[in-house]
Amino acid sequence: MTRLGKEIKKARIEKEMSQQALEALTGIAYRHLSAIERGDINPRWDTVVKIAYALDLSLDMVAWETSRETPEVAHA
Repeated sequence: MTRLGKEIKKARIEKEMSQQALEALTGIAYRHLSAIERGDINPRWDTVVKIAYALDLSLDMVAWETSRETPEVAHA
């Protein structure tokens, strides 16, 4: 599970919201949401924004969690 997925799941559970309820708010299929929470896929930024908005998460926090998961790239 990625940090981002963990934070999304934590926020969803704290709001006592099912993945199906989050799907209704975001238009993102619950199976896709589940895969994001498990860390099986890396969502596009617009998807992250929709989820953050629906869960009332700070985009600063979401960006921080996402950047912490990005591996360092060697500069040539």
